[in-house]
Amino acid sequence: MTTIERFVAVDIPSFQWPSDLRIPSKYFRLLVAGDATDVATEQLSRFAEESLKRGMVYCCAWGPGCERVHDIIDEVLVVSETGGHPLSTPIIQDDTVRTTWHDYETLEDVVEFFIWSSCPAPSYVEESNVWLAFSVANPSWTVSIREHFQELTKSSQEPL
Repeated sequence: MTTIERFVAVDIPSFQWPSDLRIPSKYFRLLVAGDATDVATEQLSRFAEESLKRGMVYCCAWGPGCERVHDIIDEVLVVSETGGHPLSTPIIQDDTVRTTWHDYETLEDVVEFFIWSSCPAPSYVEESNVWLAFSVANPSWTVSIREHFQELTKSSQEPL
């Protein structure tokens, strides 16, 4: 079992949730850096469902095909909520999981946005104390994300 800290970057081989990953927070923010252009819709849907079941309340998607990742997460949310079986339960009815995609930005800019601007809906903020980044099949992106996280831990500022 792998338990994570507050800011963590994990290299995963595909759009599949790591089965041994345990998150020490009720909710979390997720950055997905990967190439989703040729990934099957069903696989991205399963990834989205698992992320939501585990407590994802904000998702930033980056890389080729990132708009697809964003759209599929939104579709999974809508289908689950309109079908009467929500994968995540908002504390306040009007709150929702937020998603963004960043197809024309550098990874550095997206990580900065993720750290400083990925603010979940109000009822999730207090219990959303983990910033988790998945780099899909690209260890160099993982290294870059970790470096940005390390810079943050040296700073005296706290993200929202």
